Amino acid sequence: MTIASIKTFWYVAVTSVLLYLNIPQESLWVLGSLMIIDTLTGIAKQYKVESIGITSKRMTTGIVTKFVTFLCLLSGGLVINHFDLDPKYYIQTVMSILIMAEFYSIIQNVYAVRTGVILPEYDAISIALKKLTGFIQEFIEKLTSIPKKK
Repeated sequence: MTIASIKTFWYVAVTSVLLYLNIPQESLWVLGSLMIIDTLTGIAKQYKVESIGITSKRMTTGIVTKFVTFLCLLSGGLVINHFDLDPKYYIQTVMSILIMAEFYSIIQNVYAVRTGVILPEYDAISIALKKLTGFIQEFIEKLTSIPKKK
């Protein structure tokens, strides 16, 4: 198997999944671009402000976190399609939250590079995931509860 055939396979697989999930291409490109910009501005912040220096471990952790966030988006899309919910509304809402979280992180990084002051973290994605987890737990409890006999 050549590298070109592997790339083609992954391109077809990813494109097929995205089409099935009705994930808007434009939003996906915006999110991907912002993730790259966030990584680059994070490196700049690390270099300029923090005395720790740039470490491959920290950068790898950031990239893995972004990849896992993307997997969470894909998983959510699969669940939404399974339950015949309107994917446009839910997927676009999640994409909007992810896009705003990346944008906020970029602003934090640029601010830190320019002023030398690190703003407090506000992890919108973790907050959204916590609320989503609560919603899913309630949903599962409703599905699994046995109705009381009258």
